[in-house]
Amino acid sequence: MKIKPIATIAAIIFLPIAGFAQTPPMPPQPPTPPHPPGRPGGHEKAPKIPVTFIGVETSQVPSVVSEQLGLAKGLGLVVDYVAPDSPAAAAGIQPNDILKMLNDQILIEPSQLRKLLQTYSEGTDVTLTILRKG
Repeated sequence: MKIKPIATIAAIIFLPIAGFAQTPPMPPQPPTPPHPPGRPGGHEKAPKIPVTFIGVETSQVPSVVSEQLGLAKGLGLVVDYVAPDSPAAAAGIQPNDILKMLNDQILIEPSQLRKLLQTYSEGTDVTLTILRKG
């Protein structure tokens, strides 16, 4: 009957070792996001929002240029880029032109020009006062 105590001792010894041999539990899976309402498997098109676009990229007039042209400090925007086939290109605006006014508003910052343009609806005519070649 010595086999029974040996089997019991062996089970007690191997039990803690077998505990380390277990595979770790799987990490929890992230929840799947819910499907947005609409057509299954398809995407609904977002409504188009009209954007007022003149087609120029501008920066502030450097102080040296302002002094040379006799402009008040901070007045005007230099046209850095004119997008091809844009309203600005159709109007004849060229790089290095200085935009002084949009309708009756004096221009001092590029962000101001963007905000002013947003107040007009698409297709509205505006008047730009420009200075070309000093």
